[in-house]
Amino acid sequence: MTYAAPGEAVVMAKGVVVHGLGKQYLGPHTLHGGGAPALLDGLRAADAPTLRLDDVEVAFCLQLPPA
Repeated sequence: MTYAAPGEAVVMAKGVVVHGLGKQYLGPHTLHGGGAPALLDGLRAADAPTLRLDDVEVAFCLQLPPA
């Protein structure tokens, strides 16, 4: 993910993948590797606008075990 400095333009993802149940310990790069291509396949099958892999980001939240 890229962050913009104050006053700079912000570029947002065109597609977002959210991890599913049991995937909370995988990192965003690992999830992107499987999720983004699957999203692009689904968009193509639905005859939706074409995206590139770098148009897709992963919504990721690290859930730490209880202390």
